Amino acid sequence: MKIVIPVIGFGRAGGERVLSKLATELIGDNKENDVSFVKPRNGTKPYYPTSANIIESTFHSDGFKPFDYLRNLLEIVILCRKLKPDVVIANYFITAYLAIFLSRKTSKYYYIQANESKINKNIIFKVLAFFSYLLPLKKIVNSTQLLPKWLNNYIAEIPAGVDLNLYKNKKVKRDISKWKVGFIGRKEKYKASNEIVDILFSLEEHLKEKIEVHVALYLSDDNKDKLFAYNFHEVNSDADLANFYNECDILIAVGLIEDGAFHYPCAEAMASGCLVISNYAPLKDSHLRIDSFSALDVTDKLTYCLEIMSPKQIDSEIERNSQIMQNYSWKNIGSKFKTIISSGK
Repeated sequence: MKIVIPVIGFGRAGGERVLSKLATELIGDNKENDVSFVKPRNGTKPYYPTSANIIESTFHSDGFKPFDYLRNLLEIVILCRKLKPDVVIANYFITAYLAIFLSRKTSKYYYIQANESKINKNIIFKVLAFFSYLLPLKKIVNSTQLLPKWLNNYIAEIPAGVDLNLYKNKKVKRDISKWKVGFIGRKEKYKASNEIVDILFSLEEHLKEKIEVHVALYLSDDNKDKLFAYNFHEVNSDADLANFYNECDILIAVGLIEDGAFHYPCAEAMASGCLVISNYAPLKDSHLRIDSFSALDVTDKLTYCLEIMSPKQIDSEIERNSQIMQNYSWKNIGSKFKTIISSGK
């Protein structure tokens, strides 16, 4: 089966990680599928390794950026049509619009990993993203809670996968006299980094004495001044990220939108043996789960970890999380995706 995945470029975002890994899984050990990314010649290369082909269209630049952008999109459509794929998988609202211009014989899927109509700041992109969910494409979502119920005519729910060989519990001994509390810092406001810092800053003194704060990836200058003390972790690879999770006893993985959606820090921390406080999937059936972001709820859950949970409860929580994560191996996720597109559902 020939599968084409049109992209505008590659980066380090979670969505691009999913595409790279998914493409490799769709190819499979026996190379049962021919998978290609089709992109403009804009200098971007996959940050995350993939076994898929990378096919570039000609990049046009005549000094008029809107024209260049539209011309590149047209080139991607033309190149995709020339490849005559059996399946096209869109993952971004712009590539969803490109997919509808391919042959009627091509099965067209839209793998939705985020509600981009909420995330985009540009009002035009917000509107375009919203209407992309109305296009005649077969929608696969990574969470049933991503879209409004009246838009939820998806054919399957397939979450992202996690590399369980990399993200695993390597903790030998847990020193509960000084808890290591961590979070992944992000610039985007909806990622709630500011709110997490405010929560830690506002903790009662006897709780602050019990914790050691660990931050990975990013921390603004304002938040550096607010935190009473912290350890910052550079993340330049997945291995760095795995080491960060294994440094933490508790990970706060919360955000301001998309409650219940699949969330990489939540999943990776669960696989790495952390106690996880989150409003995201795959955390479930846990006393540390919150339905929606609330500073009071996060503070209560953190206090519960620090002062109430017994060693037995901690072990039970970590073991349950580990069992949940066994279903999120890339092999399992790839197999589910193959089943869907092979059936032509």
